[in-house]
Amino acid sequence: PNLQRRGLSDYEAHWGRISAVDVHSATATSAKTVRVRITLHYRDGRPDSTETHVLGLAVQDGELRIDSDAPGKNR
Repeated sequence: PNLQRRGLSDYEAHWGRISAVDVHSATATSAKTVRVRITLHYRDGRPDSTETHVLGLAVQDGELRIDSDAPGKNR
């Protein structure tokens, strides 16, 4: 979906910096959105980052995919 349109190089540039992701919570906020609280662990030793994101979901080829990713309010 929409995130795939950004391209593989953008994906690799972002996720190549990340060594691990911890998911602390995932809550459906509607039939098409989920609020997640995650901690990103960086490969280069910078401090971990705990963040809240609102993920938009879409069905593609019969599978549920993340279609959008927006910052959410940290709670």
